[in-house]
Amino acid sequence: MTALEFRRGELAALVDPARGSEILSLTYRGAELLFRTPWRHHAQRVLDGEAGDSIGPAGDWLERYRGGWQTLVPTAGDPVEYVGPAVYHGEASTLQWTVGTADAAGAHLTVSLFTVPLTIERDITLDDRGLSIRDRIVNQSDVEVAFDYGHHPAFGSEMLAGGLEIDAPGAVFTPDHDTTERRSWPEGLAKDGSAFSLARIEPSDRRGVYGWLEVPEPLIRLRAESAGIEVSVEWDAATMPSLWVWQELGWDESFPWFGRARVAAFEPVSRPTRVADRRGALRLPPRGALDTWIRAEVHALP
Repeated sequence: MTALEFRRGELAALVDPARGSEILSLTYRGAELLFRTPWRHHAQRVLDGEAGDSIGPAGDWLERYRGGWQTLVPTAGDPVEYVGPAVYHGEASTLQWTVGTADAAGAHLTVSLFTVPLTIERDITLDDRGLSIRDRIVNQSDVEVAFDYGHHPAFGSEMLAGGLEIDAPGAVFTPDHDTTERRSWPEGLAKDGSAFSLARIEPSDRRGVYGWLEVPEPLIRLRAESAGIEVSVEWDAATMPSLWVWQELGWDESFPWFGRARVAAFEPVSRPTRVADRRGALRLPPRGALDTWIRAEVHALP
């Protein structure tokens, strides 16, 4: 299936319906904003039919991970069971979506899941100022369905070529590895236990970060100084109250990173990264529906 290309003004986006309707590229004035994995060419060959390696649920997903922006349903993170079995980062991120209508400014897509009886109807649009996703999630069964929902936009490329300023005033950060260490913005705690500032990433920084932010309003701003670009992400906080933070800045020397990646992801999700009950933070009644949205705006720094 051919990828969908959208262009409006100085913005362009590339969406792959064949793999989770993921956003492979988002550019502004030709500068790439999203992360690209060091093995993206291998990932593409495997997706095109070349034999991949059988390396477990997370490994299989990562082998096919090209970077970009994914949708996580019905689970986010490690596989867990809901009504039925779930896969790493959710079935919706790997399935082929059906394209209804499409033009240079957007598309309407749908997908029906197998692991839970949910259908997602999506409108994705690109305008002169940014990219919007509106999803309608429908329970196609006569039983209540528990699930999680989230977005996995990972920033890299030109956004991390120089210093990156991050603005989320009033937020509280909790590291996944120690949930007793709640820290007020901009204080963060890396995977190795070292303190750092969440408000800035320098080109020389080397660290791994995984946890979540509680934000007073569903908005985060990223300012890439060398690229002269600001990205602001807003989302539906009723559906996605937690903002996951993942940074891999040349720190992880194990598979598949080997110290090669520089990525900063800010991911609105329906639950924190670590919870006691993993059966899904959201509930849809029989034949019920949920409408939700996320938007990324892009403009030049003054």
